[in-house]
Amino acid sequence: MAQADADSQEGALYGCDLPALTPHTLGSQVELDAERKRIRSSGVARDHEELRAGTSPNSTHVWLGGHVRATPSVTAPVGRLALKVSDYVAALLDCARRPSLVPRRARSRQPAYRG
Repeated sequence: MAQADADSQEGALYGCDLPALTPHTLGSQVELDAERKRIRSSGVARDHEELRAGTSPNSTHVWLGGHVRATPSVTAPVGRLALKVSDYVAALLDCARRPSLVPRRARSRQPAYRG
């Protein structure tokens, strides 16, 4: 969602409640906008116990031909991730830069409908 244009982002969230699932869940449009900006800048989405307490998923996109073809992710317990977060993020970004690591089926799919 962070990579989508502003109209698509607004449309996806229009009229949606964003209930807090943990004490770390983003609680305002300002926080969500800041997080989307950070994701666009770094290329990595990081969930800091926002969905489930005790876990921290991290993901990125694999772009091929101008379209997202895969979204590799790593989820680890917060304590373990904190020790090696830079290693996990580096591995994700390396995977995204090396399309040969993406299964052939994902590389050949047609782009998703962007209606």
